[in-house]
Amino acid sequence: MYDYFEEKKAEKKALGAAGRKALKAEKDKAEEKYLYCYLDGRKEKVGNFRVEPPGLFRGRGEHPKTGMVKARVQPEQVTINIGKGATVPAPPPGHSWADVIHDNTVTWLATWKENINGNIKYVMLAATSSLKGMSDFKKFEKARELKVRALIPTFQPFHQNTTNSTSESHRSYPRGLYTRAQI
Repeated sequence: MYDYFEEKKAEKKALGAAGRKALKAEKDKAEEKYLYCYLDGRKEKVGNFRVEPPGLFRGRGEHPKTGMVKARVQPEQVTINIGKGATVPAPPPGHSWADVIHDNTVTWLATWKENINGNIKYVMLAATSSLKGMSDFKKFEKARELKVRALIPTFQPFHQNTTNSTSESHRSYPRGLYTRAQI
């Protein structure tokens, strides 16, 4: 097996830059249909559309299950989450999906259970998708709102002390703080 992979590596190296570029273009063309999905009519990028290949489980550190065989995920283990009007992708010949559901309350597109730890794995939208972006936007808006609320109690007594000041710079300072808090 080692010799086989070394031979493949040598063949790839012998191709040259143009050959490798052509292989990459061919691979990208084959993957194109898996890179995007439609969410509420918008084209969104899919994050991790690849299923982990079979092999030996490595784990991290001194994991007790290191060396166990990770089985190949079969289509019969995969649940697809797709819109009601959408065309269900065809499983590989001779196979069928575990289930096809139409749940618009979750953000995953497909799920399966891996055999080593029994963890449930998901195919999700990319971090750059509008759904994830909206979630981040709401978090930042909430943080900004809390920041403003935290500034107001410290700002009000300072403002009351400076409004009667004879110096213009002292009177304008609270306006600057207030404006800064609004940004």
